[in-house]
Amino acid sequence: MPRSRPVMLDFAARAQLFSHLAAMEKAGVPVEQALLGVALPAHARAALQGVQAQVAGGRDMACAGLRSGLLTPLDSSLLGAAQASGCLAATYQRLAERYNHRAQQVAALQSRLLMPAAVLVLALFIQPLPALVGGQLSIAGYLWGVLWPLLVLGALYGLGRRLYVRHEHAPAGGGFAVR
Repeated sequence: MPRSRPVMLDFAARAQLFSHLAAMEKAGVPVEQALLGVALPAHARAALQGVQAQVAGGRDMACAGLRSGLLTPLDSSLLGAAQASGCLAATYQRLAERYNHRAQQVAALQSRLLMPAAVLVLALFIQPLPALVGGQLSIAGYLWGVLWPLLVLGALYGLGRRLYVRHEHAPAGGGFAVR
């Protein structure tokens, strides 16, 4: 069965997933049962159902999560090593802490960038106003002068995000093979 397209879960959802799995593993609940209680966003439910079906079919969590696209290659490699060593609950907990920390970092970064982004947008709208009022610039010229920098910034953001996602879901360099 080929690997599915990766599911884009935010860091908070990944933290919640691994925290739930850690708690269930510590309680001695089998993975098949633990996956039934996982709450994920709507766009990730198909991948979760794929993991549930594969785990019920005998695959381990690391392989099933990677094949369904729910886990990143790094997460899958870590879980595969944890399964081999027998410390799955600790690895789930560490992954939950890692993703929780990353979610907090992203939230802090977004809140700190909100004011500079608002100032940039206001500057783009205000800077050409004197030329518009003075008659040196038409309405279409004003709108183009305001919108093209926003379009370029949006394209750069989209490109950066796409490269980040590609890097995040790139195959791990380790020797863990998906069965």
